Amino acid sequence: MKKFVCLIICVVIAFAGAVTAFADSIAYENVKYGFSVTLPDGFLVIDRSTLSKNSEFIEKIGYSVESFSAKLEQSNIVMYAADRDNSRQVQVKHWESDFSKGIGNLSALDDERLATALATMAKPLSADGNSLINSAIGEVGNSVYLCYTVQVDGKFCYTEYITVVNGYCYSLVYYNSSAEFSAEEIKERDAVIAALSISGAESDSIWGSYGLSLRLISAVLLIAAVVFAVYLISSFVRDIRNRHNSPEVIPDHIKMKYK
Repeated sequence: MKKFVCLIICVVIAFAGAVTAFADSIAYENVKYGFSVTLPDGFLVIDRSTLSKNSEFIEKIGYSVESFSAKLEQSNIVMYAADRDNSRQVQVKHWESDFSKGIGNLSALDDERLATALATMAKPLSADGNSLINSAIGEVGNSVYLCYTVQVDGKFCYTEYITVVNGYCYSLVYYNSSAEFSAEEIKERDAVIAALSISGAESDSIWGSYGLSLRLISAVLLIAAVVFAVYLISSFVRDIRNRHNSPEVIPDHIKMKYK
């Protein structure tokens, strides 16, 4: 338990220190999906409402507006951002699953179940020749994240941060185009996740305002809740695994220039 708490503290410190990494930045807010994020200066930001406006860039990276739109829909991408040569990408995804509907907020899980979810969901990420570089549990504001860094086919890397807020899964993914992250890319990546804000994150978890009442629930109901949580975690793992088994879904990198 002490190691687990220390791990969270280290990740929180890293996130907090990364806020200073942006000398210049681009603020982006998506009201429909309830999040905002700050991106590095020079990044082009595309969402489903600005596809036609960015047709020139989309065609330059090998897509038509229609095929790029289909890619976003298929992969649940609600915001895509990239630098000018598409060698670094940031994506935000939004979807709903049995797990997200059941727990409402990832912070509702206790330390033990968070650790179980982290370890279980890491397994499919290292399949098919991919290498799991590290995994951790982090916290930004009131949102808890499952964090994974993966190397894909020895060609590029990505870090994915997954959370659940207000019954929906949110994922922020940072991609590069080489076999490892440089020091500058790590600094940039950490600054992006540190700046991510999800509007539902401040709502009470199931252990919040009803905490006193929940303490009075019988042991039978508590056991039932644990069993249900295990079922939900399993369903979420299946959801993630199915995504990885689908062609070009996870990792959902948009064609990029490799170094």
